[in-house]
Amino acid sequence: MFLGSLPIPSKSPLADSCSNGVFMLSTLELRHIIEAAFLPLSCECRVDPGGSLQAQIFEPISGKVELLVTGISTAKLNGNREISRLIAEIRYDLKATHVLNPMRRTG
Repeated sequence: MFLGSLPIPSKSPLADSCSNGVFMLSTLELRHIIEAAFLPLSCECRVDPGGSLQAQIFEPISGKVELLVTGISTAKLNGNREISRLIAEIRYDLKATHVLNPMRRTG
C-alpha cells in the first residue's frame, strides 16, 4: 500500500536526506509503484545515471512492447499526486496507442 509523502521528525536520521521534512521515495520504491500500476501488462522501469526514468510497458507473454516512455524526471516525483499524475499520463498514452493500433484478437 502506497502512503505518499510522509513527514519526518526533524530529529530523525532520515531528516538529513529530506527536503522540507518530506520523505522522498527511493528509486526502488518508485519503480515498484509505477511497475505495479500497469498489471496485467508488464512494466519495467530503469533509471539512467543522470536520474531520468524510462518506463517500458509490454505484453508479458509475447514480449511485444506496447509503449516506451523515456526522459521522465524523477526529481518531481516526490509525492502521491505527482506519481499518480505520471501514471495517468502514461495510461492515456497507452490507450491512445491501442486506439491507433488495436491488438488483433482471434477466437
